[in-house]
Amino acid sequence: MLCLNMFPIRVAASLCGVCTKTLRRWEKKGRIKPKRTSGGHRRYTLSDLINAELISNHLKQETNEKSKQTMEKSTIIYARVSSHKQKKRGDLQRQQECLEIYCKNHNITRIIKIADVGSGLNTKRRGLKKLFQLVRKGNVAQILISFKDRLTRFGFNYIKSYCNLFGVEITAVKSKPNKSVQEELVEDMMSLI
Repeated sequence: MLCLNMFPIRVAASLCGVCTKTLRRWEKKGRIKPKRTSGGHRRYTLSDLINAELISNHLKQETNEKSKQTMEKSTIIYARVSSHKQKKRGDLQRQQECLEIYCKNHNITRIIKIADVGSGLNTKRRGLKKLFQLVRKGNVAQILISFKDRLTRFGFNYIKSYCNLFGVEITAVKSKPNKSVQEELVEDMMSLI
């Protein structure tokens, strides 16, 4: 029986920072064993992905151990708007400024800025992929976002669970967006077209 915290191959590959062919290759080699839907599609759990990552990174671990110990962890400030029109209006810049002010008020000095222009439904956003890579490398202490839907439109809890596995906390600094959920969802869908 499949449950909600299972990812299709495309999402799982994005979380691992590899392509779908790599996940299929790992399956053939026995490194990872996905569950199958009734239609034969692969589904991966968070524990499957973590175990696969530990196996694939085992050889790199020795060389990265020294650099990880000396490296101070950073805070990612992540901002996203659905369209270039919103970016031109200054919405993206306002999000970034709000997050920077939050960092200043909380004495957070080591910051990595990531910004995306694209739908919250799109799992292939460049900035989101970069965020996953930094979390997986262990360079991140926390992720700051203005609202939960800035990170992703649906599945926020999956991303939060994934980040928590690496000791990374996600903090939404504001509680309510200015636009209604319906307005934002329509803009996300329009940006996909």
